[in-house]
Amino acid sequence: MLQSQVLSSASILLAILTALYGLFYLAIKEAIDFKVYLEIDLKADNPPILKDAKRIYTGKMLPLLVGGIILSAVFAPEFWKELKLSVKNLLEYGWAGTDYNFTVAAFLAVSTFTFLQTINIIILAIKLCGKINTLNKNLPAKK
Repeated sequence: MLQSQVLSSASILLAILTALYGLFYLAIKEAIDFKVYLEIDLKADNPPILKDAKRIYTGKMLPLLVGGIILSAVFAPEFWKELKLSVKNLLEYGWAGTDYNFTVAAFLAVSTFTFLQTINIIILAIKLCGKINTLNKNLPAKK
């Protein structure tokens, strides 16, 4: 049976991840939206943009990504165990025969939000990596 300490820790950790996401989102979004100069005479502007994008990736995106993946991995086993048990009880006894357990329901909700937040962070990381790769390909020619 799920204990309230697990729910409390999952909730607090999700709140921390969400707060960091909120703090870092603007910088990450700006890095994703950086303009890549494709014209030969303007490619000299790309190296400082690339440097900023890499700084944002390592300083903001990577900690969010690692944190989200670790949180999801830590709470996933308990989430699946409780979800399977809840579905089994519901199918076996129906709505009338099951006792509503707020702690389990809240844990399932918090875990779902953690997984969705992690998926969102992964999508942002992929976009930022794509921007960094595009900038790398459009650096001025070495002289």
